[in-house]
Amino acid sequence: PYRAVVLPNVALLSDQQCDQLAGYLGRGGSLVATFETSLYDRRGQPRDNFGLGRVLGVTAQSGLQGPLLNSYARIEKPHPILEGLPQTGLLPGAEYRVKVATGSAEAPVLSYLPPYPAFPPEMVFPRVEKTDEPAVVLRETGAGRVAYFPGDVDRSFWRSGHQDLGRLLANTVRWAAGERLALEIAGPGLVDLFLWETEPGMALHLINYTNPALMKVPVTELFPLDAQQVRLRLSPGFQVKEVRLLAAGTVLPHRIEAGILRFEIPGVRDYEVAAILRG
Repeated sequence: PYRAVVLPNVALLSDQQCDQLAGYLGRGGSLVATFETSLYDRRGQPRDNFGLGRVLGVTAQSGLQGPLLNSYARIEKPHPILEGLPQTGLLPGAEYRVKVATGSAEAPVLSYLPPYPAFPPEMVFPRVEKTDEPAVVLRETGAGRVAYFPGDVDRSFWRSGHQDLGRLLANTVRWAAGERLALEIAGPGLVDLFLWETEPGMALHLINYTNPALMKVPVTELFPLDAQQVRLRLSPGFQVKEVRLLAAGTVLPHRIEAGILRFEIPGVRDYEVAAILRG
């Protein structure tokens, strides 16, 4: 039932789990994986190669590289995962990575650029202009898609807060899911979302994470969100009776167009639940 499975550095995977993921891909599912995913078995013992090597389309060439304090990913050609990123030739690189080979002569979308000094200013220039090492490996297999980042781009985004990495990851998940996400919300701020379907209907949980230091320190002040536009693809046969905000205690106007439920949440202070009741 899942359009895509995301494996954020899931280093420990059993042989059975690797087979299950390979079977899922063979049935038309998609995978997004990063860094050391499947390089260790379920007991934490290192493998000679990725347990998902054939699925990811890579072979491990060496141990860990890092910390790479000033490395980059060079844009080699356009791709949907680069949508909305600045018009530049370089993107920030991961802090740690695994050296991999793909066995393909095709140029990657992003190639790895080794680190070079960050100072003094007169020494800040790349010593190596271009490599054939991928910073991302993208594959399409039938109806499924695979994206693998040899670096810890997710961890690097968490530590740095660099928005280019965040957009790159979001674009990649969207591409893997076939551009058809069940739930999309547009509005200012940073929101954590959970959508649950139960017998009475669906519950959309929204947590307001908008804060200067995000989750690095205790929150001392709340920054309420303005209106959030919700777009939810309904499963066949799902009839909507009403949309109600549980914290605010209000019923929201809604409309359905071509199986898409649309409504606006006026704002979120800290936490809100939009209950979508079955008709």
